[in-house]
Amino acid sequence: MTPPRSIAYLGNSLTVQKAGYRPALNQRLEQHWQAPLQQVNAGLGGVGSLACACLLDLLVLRHRPDLCLIECSAADMRGATPAAQIGPSFETIVRELLLAAVEPVLLHLPWRCSEPAQRASTLTAYQCVADHYAISSVSLWDRWMPHDGALLADGSHLTRLGGEEVAEAITPLLDAAWRRRQPRLPLPQPLHLRRPQWLAAAASDPQISATAGCRRSRFRLSLPMLEVPAGEAVVITPPPGEALTGVLVVADNDAGVVELSSRGKCERVQIRDQWCDQPRLQMILLDSAISGAMQLRMTNHHVADRDCRDQSPPEMAPGTLLRLIGAACTGAPPTSRKPWWQEQLP
Repeated sequence: MTPPRSIAYLGNSLTVQKAGYRPALNQRLEQHWQAPLQQVNAGLGGVGSLACACLLDLLVLRHRPDLCLIECSAADMRGATPAAQIGPSFETIVRELLLAAVEPVLLHLPWRCSEPAQRASTLTAYQCVADHYAISSVSLWDRWMPHDGALLADGSHLTRLGGEEVAEAITPLLDAAWRRRQPRLPLPQPLHLRRPQWLAAAASDPQISATAGCRRSRFRLSLPMLEVPAGEAVVITPPPGEALTGVLVVADNDAGVVELSSRGKCERVQIRDQWCDQPRLQMILLDSAISGAMQLRMTNHHVADRDCRDQSPPEMAPGTLLRLIGAACTGAPPTSRKPWWQEQLP
């Protein structure tokens, strides 16, 4: 068997952790396969499969790995992706990886505290897609459970010991999955015809227009974005026949309450939360896909109807600036555009 030369770790906060399972697993795999293994850290804390699907080109595909370990179910079962979008989002990830000749392997990591019904529905949505495409699943739910020494004080994330234990449990299962891989093309017909497939970039795509006070910038000197001060607004209009499924923003201490208006309805969403000392990407979830134009207006309000995940938000001081990365869209991405993260800014 020829071992993979590179692996992408696509996942959420459990994957992002520097002292979690990912570094320990990569080291164990190198020892097991007796070959160097380049790792692509494609983790984004807590955003779930919807955001990962829309950022797959940036996070994974441009690196052309041989293998991709997908760890999004833990965040999804905590509400990071709307229940109706979990299957479609995961299917986009799987199809795009297979079309790029990247072997997908699904990883389920257990949370100590998870609501049984939501856990079951999330795992079912994932497994339906995995079965449809005959991809391997690695689940630790019946092999390893979190314990006090394996978890940090937050009760969710892994200590170094926990990371080592998880890596030890995953290694033989991932090796078996790699050995079972098989030719994948042509792909079967998709299970979900309307699914999130691309990101309309706020700084460049014609689907997003902004008022005069907005300006283009970059998040962490890398990702193009629009800065929308309080009182300014943007309008996102999906292409004909397509829909919006979420809005990707930066959650930081400048963020605050954003007003979303569409189809005569209006709601206020609080972006800022208790983790904003470290700026991060966050997806504003939409109750249902929106096929018409939607306006986002940055406000100076301190009271909101909900937070990004449709939960009741705490009251916070008003924000000053919305940093907008883009909008998740259904349908096929434009074929003529250059990679959105390579757009030149004035």
